Amino acid sequence: MDYNYERKAKDMKQFVDANIPSFIEKVNGMKDLQTFEEKAGRNGLPQVLLFTAKPNTSPLTKYLSTEFRRRILLAEVKP
Repeated sequence: MDYNYERKAKDMKQFVDANIPSFIEKVNGMKDLQTFEEKAGRNGLPQVLLFTAKPNTSPLTKYLSTEFRRRILLAEVKP
């Protein structure tokens, strides 16, 4: 992955934020929640639900999903 934009902190931060891998499940209803619970049970992973009103997933949440991948199952619930 190459960075071909201006060497300004704001531009570089936007690039990094947009390219952080995300292993976050999306939960939008009861069906998604059941699928999430089944996946966690099948893989023997603890479940973490993050309730947020933000429209986009934060870089910190993406980082946590990467850091704890295959140790917890992280899902995001939006209103």
